[in-house]
Parts: sequence; C-alpha cells; structure tokens
Amino acid sequence: GGCTGASGSGTVTTYAYGKTTIRRTITEGISAPLSIAVDAPSGKIYVANYDGSDITVYDSDGNYLKTISDGFTSEGPLPTRIAFDSSGKLYSINQPFSFGGTVTVYSAGDNHLLYTISGSGLNVPSALAISKLNSLFVGSQSSPESVLVFPSGSKTLSRTITDGVDYPDSLAFDGAKNLYVANGNNSTVTVYPRGSTHLLRTISNGIDNPSSLQVSRGYLYVANQNNSSVTVYDTSNGGLQQTITAGVSKPDFVKLGP
Repeated sequence: GGCTGASGSGTVTTYAYGKTTIRRTITEGISAPLSIAVDAPSGKIYVANYDGSDITVYDSDGNYLKTISDGFTSEGPLPTRIAFDSSGKLYSINQPFSFGGTVTVYSAGDNHLLYTISGSGLNVPSALAISKLNSLFVGSQSSPESVLVFPSGSKTLSRTITDGVDYPDSLAFDGAKNLYVANGNNSTVTVYPRGSTHLLRTISNGIDNPSSLQVSRGYLYVANQNNSSVTVYDTSNGGLQQTITAGVSKPDFVKLGP
C-alpha cells in the first residue's frame, strides 16, 4: 500500500503507506497532472495530464507503462478527473477550452476506448463519482449547473439534478447512498436521497469554497479552500462535529487512510 500525490509543476510522488519520506518521483509523461487513480487489483497508477492531453499509466513502483490518448486532442477536450468503477472500467471527464465536454470510458485491463458521452447537458464537466451500482455521476459547471446521472454502461442520461447545485467541484456518497455535492460558488454542500433529484438538506456551517469531499464511517469530511480547514459533519443530520485547521492551507483534496 501507499500514497500518491500530484504536483502542478509536473511531477507525481509516491510514498510508502504510513511514511512521509518520498518513495519515488515520477516525471516521465507528466504534464500538469490534475487527477490520479489507482487500479486496486494491479496497483497501477493512472495520471490525467491536462497539458499533455492524455492519461499516463505506471506500475506500482512508478515505472512508465503506456499512454492513453484516445478521446483527447491538444485542442481539447482535455482530461481533468479520472476514476475506476468496481468492474475496473476507467472513466475520464474531459473539458474543452470553451463550452461542452465529454466523458470517455475505457475497458478494464487493456484500457481500450469503449465509448464517449457528449451532449446530454455536459458543459464544462468538473466532478466525477461512480456509485456502488456503477452509475456515473458528473458535475457540470455551466448552462445549467447540474449533476448528470447515467446508468451503468449507458450513454443515455437518466436524470439531472439542479436543485441547489452551484458550480459543483466534488461529489461523494454515504453508506445510505445519499449523494453529496460540494458547491464552490455558494459555499454549501447539498445532499440528495438515493435516486432523487430533490434536495434533502443543505450544509453551510463552517463551509467556505469547498473543493473536495469524502465520507467515512458516518462522517462527511469537507476541504475548504478559503478558510484553510477541513470540517467534519454527522451524515445523519448534517451537524458540524469538528473543524481541523492544524497544518491545513487552502486544501485542494481531502483523502482518508484505511
């Protein structure tokens, strides 16, 4: 096990689990990395390179293996967020230089391009999450700001969530399969019941430009860029439980260990 982090300067660093010393620094093929995903069965590291217009793949030791370029061009769309579903398929949300955008889906293992989602309200896609049933959730930041939902393996939009959505930056699910949306413009996290487009609750206490969400063991963790904090909430009622500021400075991501 271990930890992997990206730097906008063009490197990816890996650390052994529980250690703070650098295990390896990856530079080959790295160009403005915006997202990292790890294929759990193989330990392979996948990096979305915005300036490189591709996804580069490395073994668990950080050795370069290959580059995925299908679905991208230097003129856009460019990969910004990547994730795996439970079957090993790789998903990438891709932003253009102006409006529009795509989602590209790649096969497990060999990572061949399976299909591309475009249209369907995709306009500057900004956030990505995959449910336990492998439904695809995509945050879209423009015209209108929304969360788009696609059933597993489908290019057909099944529902659109707009109620309370305002510049979505991150998506997460809790154990009850409720959806959480971090809204950058109005500094809230909005919550939606499973399968619904209707707002369940809005969390705002302590939140200031939320950039990243994670749910673990009944608690929601929110990274807040403007007030340099991580705030913690009870998922049963949205109540603020803790505010973490020590060592936190304008966080882009929050990630919990096992």
